[in-house]
Amino acid sequence: MKFLVLKVRFTEFAFAELEDAKEYYDLEQPGLGKRFKQDVKEAVNRVANSPTLYPVARDGVRKCILHRFPYTVFYALGENEILILAVASHYREPFYWVESK
Repeated sequence: MKFLVLKVRFTEFAFAELEDAKEYYDLEQPGLGKRFKQDVKEAVNRVANSPTLYPVARDGVRKCILHRFPYTVFYALGENEILILAVASHYREPFYWVESK
């Protein structure tokens, strides 16, 4: 049995959010940013392995909630890729990132 593995790509906005959050957590506690980034990586890997497993949040955009941090990874499925649209904090206005893209 052959499995199709989709390429994962971050938008510039999503990548900037990821890096900003990592820096914030490192300021809170040294090494916490690295754990945050690892949690995002694990979520993205889960998405890559089962992209349709996660619920649609809005307009075909799906969401994967992180396990240890108050963040959600929002993504869209393309024909041959998964596009990470946002690494969104739960403390911000819902779907703030839609206007920011």
